Amino acid sequence: MALAKGTYRIHSCYNKTGKCKNVLYPDRGKTANGTRVYTQKLDGSPEQTWNYAHNRLYIGTQDNSGREKKCLDRLDTSANYADIYDNNDPVNQLLTMEPVSEKKQVYRIKLTNKKLYLTANTVSGTSSCTWQPLERNSKKQEWVFEPLTQA
Repeated sequence: MALAKGTYRIHSCYNKTGKCKNVLYPDRGKTANGTRVYTQKLDGSPEQTWNYAHNRLYIGTQDNSGREKKCLDRLDTSANYADIYDNNDPVNQLLTMEPVSEKKQVYRIKLTNKKLYLTANTVSGTSSCTWQPLERNSKKQEWVFEPLTQA
């Protein structure tokens, strides 16, 4: 079953305890183009929510115009950083959610047009996220989608 359109908190499965705690988060809640994306301790802020629609992940802090503007993106450099950017680059923004365990809402987040997966890079604390080739059986590329609302 495919991931449903809706609002989610996205938890990294990469940590020492085996519990999926830290959440995907734009750097200090910023929303400017090119803002890097990290995993960070859950604090309940709106910046730690994501809207999944149109095969993109949009940050939860959008204006009230009804338009989804900023979404998860790949900074097109050799570093392959994950960032947020205006919704204007299908090559670096269209996503495929590959189920790892649909019952538990665990997915790998893949760039549809590249063979790159969203990857958490540190076990604990704040961690930068990058886009890396598939690492089978690695928790670094597994993400739990905690539903907050469904569209």
